[in-house]
Amino acid sequence: MKDYTKRKTGFSRIVASMCLIVMISAPSTACQKAPTSESPVTTDSPAAIAVEQTDTDAAPSVPQSIEVPEYVEQSPTEIANLELEIDADVTVPQDASFLLLEVEPRNLTVTDVQTVVETATGIAAPVLYSQYEPGRDYWDRKLTEAVESGSASTEYIESLEQKRSEAPEQTEKTVFDGAMPSDSDGAGMYLYFENGSEVGSLNFLPGGNLVSLERDITEHAMPESAMDAESGEVIRDEPVISEEEARKEAEACRDKLAPDLTEVFVEPCLITSSGRGQVTGWRFVFTRSVADLQKTFFPDSFYINPESAPTVAAPWTPEQLIVTVDDRGIVALMWTGASDPTGAEPEDASLVPFSDIQQQAVTQLGYMYGPMENGDGQGMKLTITDFSLGTEMLAAADNPEMGVYTPVWAVSYDYSYGGASEMSHGQIFLDAQNGRYVEPRVTTAYLMEYQ
Repeated sequence: MKDYTKRKTGFSRIVASMCLIVMISAPSTACQKAPTSESPVTTDSPAAIAVEQTDTDAAPSVPQSIEVPEYVEQSPTEIANLELEIDADVTVPQDASFLLLEVEPRNLTVTDVQTVVETATGIAAPVLYSQYEPGRDYWDRKLTEAVESGSASTEYIESLEQKRSEAPEQTEKTVFDGAMPSDSDGAGMYLYFENGSEVGSLNFLPGGNLVSLERDITEHAMPESAMDAESGEVIRDEPVISEEEARKEAEACRDKLAPDLTEVFVEPCLITSSGRGQVTGWRFVFTRSVADLQKTFFPDSFYINPESAPTVAAPWTPEQLIVTVDDRGIVALMWTGASDPTGAEPEDASLVPFSDIQQQAVTQLGYMYGPMENGDGQGMKLTITDFSLGTEMLAAADNPEMGVYTPVWAVSYDYSYGGASEMSHGQIFLDAQNGRYVEPRVTTAYLMEYQ
């Protein structure tokens, strides 16, 4: 039997939800988009990869060629309490162009939400409920199914028992009248729908660009990367659907809701339900690609040092579509930061030399981790492991409520106190136009709260 705990994900630890753990307080810099740089781009590295930047317009232009090494290393450097070295691959998509793409948020309506339900479940013209409390007979059935499945955990059965004890005698439900709150104050709105004999739920931000859906309120999906293998949380069973068949299902959903997005990540997912206990499915993540530069998927928690805070953030939640699939269809989806191009012609971005990016990465990480030490007086040991060029949505300089997909270097690193063998993983992001430290994982509004 194949052990799926050994599947390579590319990330050391991935969190199941969109909740990102951020350590931050008052940043001292303003949140605005940095100007582009006109610095010449050269390198003397014999192992360099030449990458041309071309204008996608028909108008004549001079292609920009950047050269980056395939691999860089740097001996350990002492920066205050930090020992930093570089042992890193450098990745640039060979056919990529370097463009600035303006986007605006998509304001989801009730009709859009109904489309999400139809796409995920196949239910035509779904009836939405603003309040839905299943009666005890519903929970009795769920409990019987869970016990008879033979593979439901004790904790799962106990949670069903708790739900039954709190349930009304008969099902209580209220049809949603379509009225949207005049001021949601950033709070999500829960709605429900009947999915055969099951009850599904969705949560969305009225007038915003966030929506999530579960086809069955008693199902629970946990991606492999969110599991703690040391505690015995692993996926050992073969998936109930092949990755290829699951991808077709996920892509059909993507094509209907967000056709501009492309797959960036896939992993097995453990799905717990009352009727079948636990089965293995798949979770797909889609993000935007601009001229072959892909937006990163942000699964990890991360750290921001308030003494060296980023200068630019995102105008709204990062844009991504996450679809979980098993052999019965779409289990759940989460669509955050839904966006549309404004229609403005993409502009060329001028990139600084990679050597500038490498030096800025060392400098910024020194600012962040140099002052830190543990209770034993040990500082950090940090190794930069990867430089990857992609695109990220940042707030526009002239309108912080608009977004601009911008070429950005993702700098990955491993670190621990005193060089302990158990390392943590981190990433920082540097604007490829100027090397400035940016943070696309949080919003400008979030950073402004701490100024």
